[in-house]
Amino acid sequence: MLRRLASSLLLLAERLFEKGLDQAQVETYLQSGVQQLLSACRAEEAGQAAWYRDGIRVLRHTIELGLLSSAPEDLVLDAPSPEYEREQGQAWRERLEEGDLIRRDGVRAGTMTALNSLLRDPANDSVLQPVIESLLRHVELRRERALQLSPGGSEDEMWIEKHGAAILLARAAQRFHDPRYLNAALKLNDRAWRFHRRVRLDRRHVLYLYALSEAELGLRRVVV
Repeated sequence: MLRRLASSLLLLAERLFEKGLDQAQVETYLQSGVQQLLSACRAEEAGQAAWYRDGIRVLRHTIELGLLSSAPEDLVLDAPSPEYEREQGQAWRERLEEGDLIRRDGVRAGTMTALNSLLRDPANDSVLQPVIESLLRHVELRRERALQLSPGGSEDEMWIEKHGAAILLARAAQRFHDPRYLNAALKLNDRAWRFHRRVRLDRRHVLYLYALSEAELGLRRVVV
């Protein structure tokens, strides 16, 4: 109990030292984004947008956080993952067992999408946790230079990996009850703030909303 309390206090102290986002900023940003998502998700053919599934997850999280009272009845908030995601997940599990996914020079595009998909199944925990530890060290040591694409990719792909890493770390903090992962997720979100202060409904901004909401849930479930 005392060890967990000490870890939680250290987490909050480190975030304060780095002058991270405060709760009011995060909540205001999430509420603004959610209002845009509610309008866009009900638009004709919205389900074809690249950000749609992640947008639905943001809506679900903001309801749990108490920032949204409810979603329209015609929105399905818990659709199953497509078959191709499950097939991709199996292929990535085989690569996990080979190791060396998180390297000094960065990651390949699609890595975080696959790892997040694998984290949904606790059966993958034993092979995932060493990779998450490697990701934690990479984020802590590389700081602003963390999660560059290797080999090179587009700016959008880079942000998708960065936000995907924040989501993965925040979810792993809840799964493994480890505040270190949550601390790293918060730092990634804080560093991305100046690039995403104005919400736009493209995939990278919706993923940022997702990363912020996942970290806020983590603060309640891991620290409190």
